[in-house]
Amino acid sequence: MVVGYGILSPIAGWSLVGVPMDARTALTFAIVASTITGTFFAAQACQSDEARRRGYRTFVVTHGPRATLAVSRVAFAIAFGLATI
Repeated sequence: MVVGYGILSPIAGWSLVGVPMDARTALTFAIVASTITGTFFAAQACQSDEARRRGYRTFVVTHGPRATLAVSRVAFAIAFGLATI
């Protein structure tokens, strides 16, 4: 999920228009990937009962909603911190 939406999608789009790989592009990749990671974990946090019922072994099932939201908060903090550089 993070690799697809957070890394490969921007690479595909930017390669079509010829965006050069420089420090700004790398920073943008890091911000987008961290934001997608935060969103992915935040969305997973409310699905613990359903995932457990289906027998999935997702992060929220193995670690619980509190840990899942903590990972989400850290990912968002990294993204916002990088965006203010």
